Amino acid sequence: MKTGFGLHLFIAICALLALALAIREISPELIAAGGLFLAGSVAPDVDHPNSKIRRITEVFVFAIALSLVLFLSREMGAYSIPFSILVSFGAVKIAGLLIPGHRKFMHSAAASAVFGICIAAICAPFAGSWGLAWGLAGACGYLLHMAVDRAGDIL
Repeated sequence: MKTGFGLHLFIAICALLALALAIREISPELIAAGGLFLAGSVAPDVDHPNSKIRRITEVFVFAIALSLVLFLSREMGAYSIPFSILVSFGAVKIAGLLIPGHRKFMHSAAASAVFGICIAAICAPFAGSWGLAWGLAGACGYLLHMAVDRAGDIL
């Protein structure tokens, strides 16, 4: 069975709803954890060249690169905009080359751990102990993605 973006998101939302019914508590921190769980549930497919999450990531990388290069090259005058656009497209291409092939490293428990650790490291300075919980939520979503893929392979 083919497992795509919609199925991964649907199953992750169902898991979150079941968890919300079980704990019967809502807070901004738990909503953030749910968002990171959803992000983790679609993140592994960034390694597929035609996936929605890959296209979203490419737009995100382009926007960040463009903003950064425009800021750094503002002294170039009229040449800064074409230069920035060119460098930003290059950044997207380089990022694409750094991503391994489909269902290789990005579909592993190690990648799930790296994903969770990165979230925790980014969030911990401003979220305290919630940073660790958010990293764990992201990693659990990531692991759910791999479980859905395995079930899809069997079916």
